[in-house]
Amino acid sequence: KPGEEINESKDKEIAELRALLSEKNRQNADKDRQIAELKADKDRNDTQKEGEHDNLNSSNQTNKKSTHKKPASKRMSKDRNGQISLVDAQTNQVLPKGLIRVSDSNVKCEVENCKDCEYTNKPFTHLSTMVNSKKPCTCHICKLYKEDENY
Repeated sequence: KPGEEINESKDKEIAELRALLSEKNRQNADKDRQIAELKADKDRNDTQKEGEHDNLNSSNQTNKKSTHKKPASKRMSKDRNGQISLVDAQTNQVLPKGLIRVSDSNVKCEVENCKDCEYTNKPFTHLSTMVNSKKPCTCHICKLYKEDENY
C-alpha cells in the first residue's frame, strides 16, 4: 500500500535523523569534556605561575643585593620603548607594587582585608575609567597605581 510505504520511509528517515542527532550530542559532550579539561589545565598552570610569581617576589624582597629594582615580571613585560604593554596591564600580568594577580580579571592586595582591591574586577580598567571621570577616585587600587612609577 502506498500510504504505508510513505510512513515506513518517514519512520526510517526519522530514525536516521535521531541516530545522527545522538552522534552529534555525543561529539558535543566529548568536546565539552575536552574544553573542561583544557580549562582545568589552564587553571593549574595559572596557579603554578602565581606560585612562581610569589616565589619570585619573595626572593626579590629577601635578596637586597639584586641589581634590579623591579620584579622580573615587570622587566620582561615592557616593550621596545620601555612601556608596559596595555594587554599585560589589562590582564593583570603587570601590576603595581602591593597587588597580586589572582586571575586575568581579579587581584588581591597585600593589605589584609582590603575591600577595594579584592572586590574590584579588572583593576586597570577601573583605573583608566576613573582617570577619565570628573570625580577622582580615592580607592586603594587607584592609589597603588598612582604611586607606582611604571604607570
